[in-house]
Amino acid sequence: MKEVRTRMKRRGPIVSATTAVFLLATGSGTIEAHDWYPFSCCSDKDCHPVDASAVKYTPAGWMVRITGETIPFKKVRSSPDGRFHICSRDGLPQAKTICFFAPDAGS
Repeated sequence: MKEVRTRMKRRGPIVSATTAVFLLATGSGTIEAHDWYPFSCCSDKDCHPVDASAVKYTPAGWMVRITGETIPFKKVRSSPDGRFHICSRDGLPQAKTICFFAPDAGS
C-alpha cells in the first residue's frame, strides 16, 4: 500500500504540469481577448466576444439586438481577432454598451 501511495505522489506533479500545459496551450478566447481590451472599456469583467447573430448591420451603425442600441460607426472599434465584442457594465448582456468591437471596423 505504501508503494502505491509513493507512485501516486510521484505522478501528481506530472499530471498537474501536463494539465497546466494543456490549459495554457488551448487557452480561452476570453482570456486572450482581455489582453487587448482597452482599460477604458473593460475592468477585467465587462467585455466578452459575441456571436455575429447578436448584432445587426444598419445604415446608422451596428445594432446590438438584446439592448436595441445602435452603435454609430464612428464609435465602433476594430477587433484584432476578427470577432465581435461588447463591453457593458459588469458584462451584463442587457446593460448599456460601453465599447463595441467589430471585425474590419477601421477599414
